[in-house]
Amino acid sequence: GETTVPLSDCPYLTPEHLRLEEPHLYVDIMELADAIREERPCRATGEQARHVVEIVEAARRAIATGVTQVLQTTVG
Repeated sequence: GETTVPLSDCPYLTPEHLRLEEPHLYVDIMELADAIREERPCRATGEQARHVVEIVEAARRAIATGVTQVLQTTVG
């Protein structure tokens, strides 16, 4: 399936960012910057972010090699 996020939930996303290969990364970085500036927790924990990075990297390896990848991290 496909998930649609309202642009109102992504105030940093401009037409210029939509031309980037992965515009969601810009939104994630700006969310982190806001959390630091506002001295509040980020939406995702470091553990969650690490797990997501592992998933994305494993997916890219699987696509490139055709080999199923085993994840090492979990989020509990």
